[in-house]
Amino acid sequence: MFRRRATAEEGPRAFVDLGEAGEATAGTYGHRLLVAEVLEYGDMKKVMDRAYKGNPVVADMSRFSSGDDLRLRAAGDLRQVAKDTGGSMMSVGDNLLVYSPPGTGLEKLRVR
Repeated sequence: MFRRRATAEEGPRAFVDLGEAGEATAGTYGHRLLVAEVLEYGDMKKVMDRAYKGNPVVADMSRFSSGDDLRLRAAGDLRQVAKDTGGSMMSVGDNLLVYSPPGTGLEKLRVR
């Protein structure tokens, strides 16, 4: 319905294997975004290690209830990593913790 018609100037479209494309570009970037589902507090060590190495992190804390002490402790630990490294940390909603390394800002946008 909303498809744009191809013109003769565009030429034929080529098939791109995303599996091969992912392997080809995997080593070209210095930092990789870590998206982690934290199932227990022990998982936070891996998350914090990656954050200390300068990688941006999104941690899904949905396994923990809102008032859970372990959830608050995990947020405090990631906040301490941000303080130690000069990065930024914020929570998004009730379930996500986001860390960005120094030089990469965080901006929260509420879309309504």
